[in-house]
Amino acid sequence: MRLPHWVFPLTVRVGVVILIVLIVIIILYATGVLQHKTQNTTNKPPTTGTSTGTSTSTSTGTSTGTSTGTSTGTSTGTSTGTSTGTNTDKCSDNCDKKCLYATSNDLKYQDPSTMKIINNTSENYLHVFFQVSTDKYGQKAYWTKHCGDGKLYNAVDWSKLDGQVGYSWDPLGAKLAQEGIIPKGGVLTVKIPETHGTAFVVQAIKMTDTNSNTPLVWKDGSVTNRKGSTIKKVVNQWPLLIEGGKDMVADASAVDGINFKMSYSLTTDNNSVHNMIIRKNPCEGLDSKYKLDIGCRNPAKIDCIKFTDYKWNPKDSCSCKPNTQNCAFNDCSKLLFDIPSNLQKYYHALDGGKSGPNGEVVKRFINDSNNLKNNSLKQFCENIQFDTGNFTTYCYDYNDTSSSPYLRAPYKISVVYSDLDS
Repeated sequence: MRLPHWVFPLTVRVGVVILIVLIVIIILYATGVLQHKTQNTTNKPPTTGTSTGTSTSTSTGTSTGTSTGTSTGTSTGTSTGTSTGTNTDKCSDNCDKKCLYATSNDLKYQDPSTMKIINNTSENYLHVFFQVSTDKYGQKAYWTKHCGDGKLYNAVDWSKLDGQVGYSWDPLGAKLAQEGIIPKGGVLTVKIPETHGTAFVVQAIKMTDTNSNTPLVWKDGSVTNRKGSTIKKVVNQWPLLIEGGKDMVADASAVDGINFKMSYSLTTDNNSVHNMIIRKNPCEGLDSKYKLDIGCRNPAKIDCIKFTDYKWNPKDSCSCKPNTQNCAFNDCSKLLFDIPSNLQKYYHALDGGKSGPNGEVVKRFINDSNNLKNNSLKQFCENIQFDTGNFTTYCYDYNDTSSSPYLRAPYKISVVYSDLDS
């Protein structure tokens, strides 16, 4: 039977259309559009997807020097599971996983519960020490690397003893601490540990050799490797500190001294971000007695060292009963502050604190650096707190009026270190 004259042309037309569709599909597949490949996000903002990869990191022994590419110390056991955010798997302490927008201190590009530290100093390698605190449950709060070209090393317990010799050294003290080493222009992002109400301390410490990219180890604290109260590999200094924890005050403190400038940002109350920057060198113009190999000592630490009436904590800017706001002026207060005549009665006499007849008179007065005399401490405070941003750096022990920001969810911190003379 012969087909109608219109059937064959229609069949041809349908075949041609199908052939064209097949050719288009083949071309799209060949160019990767339909392949399930991970997109390159190098120049795109971070996303908040969930990673399904796993990672393993075991710990054995103590720190023995340079990194060999895997963690050999501070981690305990094996880490497995999923992680959220742009960066996928948990990073072993010395992995080379890159941070997106690595040198940006904009917290919106940073994963939750992380601290990013950027080396904008002239140090070829900046050494940063992360205190491993012990929480209220007796658990050690170790730090882990999240991303970056910096390295994070094993914890060293500097309270250990060798016979009668304590390995504690200035300025770190007797802390259990992990050392991070960040190349010039580089970044190290670490996970902020759960400390359950116990504060941690983070501090950058200048080494004698700026080219040193190996961590300090326990034997560096031995008698033969010391110079005075510190160790030979460390320059004489008193660092600017970050002291804090999740849902706690997370302040910058120059109570002991300063060795680098800092730009510091953190997430705080009401889903906001607060920023602080040190613009001036607070050591500039100070007398030589305050100067160190790098930076300077806080003037209060030098000027009040001579007082010895220990009943009234004479080396503090005032004397307060432990864990209270019940305070009195002491010899250091009289030296540093311009105390009016109507408040002189609180010299070596507690004001009663919140339940006192006039409230927290002494603490409220000492809090305010505007009450300082025209002295070296006042100069130090004015320079370190000049045009500083949302909050200020503590410039002496009770200077907490504008220096006490809280670290709140999503718990992000960014710190950029730079030279004092920059």
